[in-house]
Amino acid sequence: MEFSQEEFEQYVKNNYPVLFEGDLSGVENLPGNCNFCNREVFLKLYGKRYHNPYSSAFPLFEIFHLECPSCRRKSFIHAIAIYTTIEDENEDERDIVQHYRLFNLPEKEYQNELKDIPEEYELLRNCAREAMFCMAHSKYTSATIMFRRAIQIMAANILGAPKGTLARQLNWLKSNENRLKIDLTEVFHENSHIIKEIGNQGAHPEDEISLQDFTKEEMDLLHDLFQSTISEVFIKPALLKSIQDELKQRRRIK
Repeated sequence: MEFSQEEFEQYVKNNYPVLFEGDLSGVENLPGNCNFCNREVFLKLYGKRYHNPYSSAFPLFEIFHLECPSCRRKSFIHAIAIYTTIEDENEDERDIVQHYRLFNLPEKEYQNELKDIPEEYELLRNCAREAMFCMAHSKYTSATIMFRRAIQIMAANILGAPKGTLARQLNWLKSNENRLKIDLTEVFHENSHIIKEIGNQGAHPEDEISLQDFTKEEMDLLHDLFQSTISEVFIKPALLKSIQDELKQRRRIK
C-alpha cells in the first residue's frame, strides 16, 4: 500500500514532537533531554548530517551529534525536517521548516560518567553503566536497584566489607579499616545509606502510594549522590595523595 508525501508528513506531525522550528544553519544549541542525566537542557550541537532514504519527494532525515552542558556526555538525535507554509499575524504566507524529533540515541559508552571508576573495577563500571542506561530510558525503578547494587559492589568487592547484608557491610566500614586504606567520610556513609534505602524501595514497593514510583527529579538527585560516593572512594583520596606527595617533594619532607 503506497502513501503520499502529505500522509507521511501528517503522520510525523501527529506522532512526534517538534524539536526546533527554523533554519539550523546558525544554531549552536538545541533544546532537549540528556540521554544520561535526563535533564532538560540546551544541548550543544557538534555536527549534523542529512539523508533521504526514500525519494526526493519526501522530507529530509537528520542526525544531530550533541553534548549535554551539564554532564558533558554526547548523544545523537534522529529527526526529520518538514517544510510548512503558515500565515503570520498580517495574514501573509511564509515558509518555515519544523524539525521533528524521532528518537534519541546515547553514545555506546558512558565514558565521561565512568572515567572516575578505575578500569580494573569492571563489575562496578558495568553496574553503573546499566544504572545510567536505565535512567536515560526513564526506567527509574530499575535504576534505583542498580545504584544500590553498585554501592554493595563498592562495599564488598572494592572496600572489603565481609559477606552479609548491605546494611551490615556499611556499618562494618564505619569502624574497620577498608581494603583501600582510605578515610571514608560521613558524606560517604550518609549517601550510601540513602542510596541503599531508595534501592530497597525500588526492590520492595512501599505501602504508601506516593512512594511506589520515582520521579525524574528524584533520579537526578540519586545520581548525584552516587557520583559523590565515587568521588569519596576514588577521586578525593587520589587527589589528596597527589598534593601530599608534591608538597613532600618540594619541601624535602620524608
